[in-house]
Amino acid sequence: MVAREPSDSLHRMQPDSARTGDRDALASAEALHQQGLREGQQGRYERAAKLIRRAIRLRPEAAAYRINLGNCLRMLGRFEPALQACEEALRIAPGSAAARFARGLVHICMGNFEAALSDLPEQPNQPDLMAQRGYVLERLDRPEDAIHAYTAALKLRPDDARTRANRAHQLLLMGQFELGWREYEWRWRNPEFAHLRRNLSAPAWDGSAIKGRRLLLHAEQGLGDTLQFVRYAKLAAEQGASVVLECQPELVTLLSRQSFCEDVVTYGCKLPTYDCHAPLLSLPRIFGTKLETIPSEDAYLTSGNDVHYDLDSSLLNVGVVWAGSSQHPHDAARSLKPECFSEIANVKGVRAHSLQYGAAAPEGFGDLARECTDFNKTASAIDQLDLVITADTGVAHLAGALGKPVWILLPRPCDWRWLQARDDSPWYPTMRLFRQSQIGHWDDVMDDVADALRRTV
Repeated sequence: MVAREPSDSLHRMQPDSARTGDRDALASAEALHQQGLREGQQGRYERAAKLIRRAIRLRPEAAAYRINLGNCLRMLGRFEPALQACEEALRIAPGSAAARFARGLVHICMGNFEAALSDLPEQPNQPDLMAQRGYVLERLDRPEDAIHAYTAALKLRPDDARTRANRAHQLLLMGQFELGWREYEWRWRNPEFAHLRRNLSAPAWDGSAIKGRRLLLHAEQGLGDTLQFVRYAKLAAEQGASVVLECQPELVTLLSRQSFCEDVVTYGCKLPTYDCHAPLLSLPRIFGTKLETIPSEDAYLTSGNDVHYDLDSSLLNVGVVWAGSSQHPHDAARSLKPECFSEIANVKGVRAHSLQYGAAAPEGFGDLARECTDFNKTASAIDQLDLVITADTGVAHLAGALGKPVWILLPRPCDWRWLQARDDSPWYPTMRLFRQSQIGHWDDVMDDVADALRRTV
């Protein structure tokens, strides 16, 4: 479950008052500008940028034109030219709040969050600005300030689903689960997320008595989310439900082995009959989960031990995963390079094994990943290891769900589920957290992991 970067569309800026120039040329410039705006509003940013550039040639002193050129270029992913256009607008109109806002959006896209924060000063009467400021504060690992900014935006625009969902992540990160779970239901109204909502005929389960009923639980997001929240399927089964689970194909074999699932089907296949349904990530709200009541046990999943590996039992056998899905919006922050693990591989008494699916094992590593073609086989490999060390990936959740000792390497800011300033996880009793002390810096983290390994061997 991840917060999505706030999006933005082209702003309909009014041009500066004409000071000089031929009236016909000014009218032509404005006509081109307005045509460019219409093209941009239809998502045709390349065409929009060309039209607005023509308008600028006719009227170079119009800051509004340059602002909207910057907006078009940003939407095209051309961030350096977009930044230049915003700078030129500010040179023409140094006090322009619109130009600063546009430049701030470019800085967000470039990952320049400190610079973006300077361009997005606190203005509680500007909901767009406060929503973007909240996102910047979130990326700077200032969750309390982010909540404040998001809340200010929502006072003026309470139906902004994206901002509500983003605020939910920060509330959950701070351990404010009651409001956080409730706010997270706004994800279904977020245009960027709504396509994941299922149009199912049976009623949604509201937490009422479930004994003797057939309950469909359906995955909605990443593999790690499914592995983390499938624990609630066990709770539903303990209340007497017959649980049907719909999940990603990579997890079907593993989850079909679990006794609390009566039936497991692949997402997109024909569903069996059922009485009511719920998405997996709504279950914490349905069950009223608080920080102190997280359903946590050493292991809630079991593997089939389908593959046996010949490991040297005289060594500490450690599985390693350094990267998650490149489709994750913040993958660049959470994933590491394999060479970051070289110090671990050289710890005396340790044998490192790659669990990184689809990548060659680094020199000095054993390669278990070639056998791990789905999560069931990965679970078998994990069961035979002594420890798993991983970036924030689905394998971290799998190891935790199997009750295997697992060390997870966390960026700043980290995902909401790992909370703040903890080296343990209330979700997984066998998990240990190693956090960045500075945003983007892994060296200290890997030194701490290597020292911890030396003390473990």
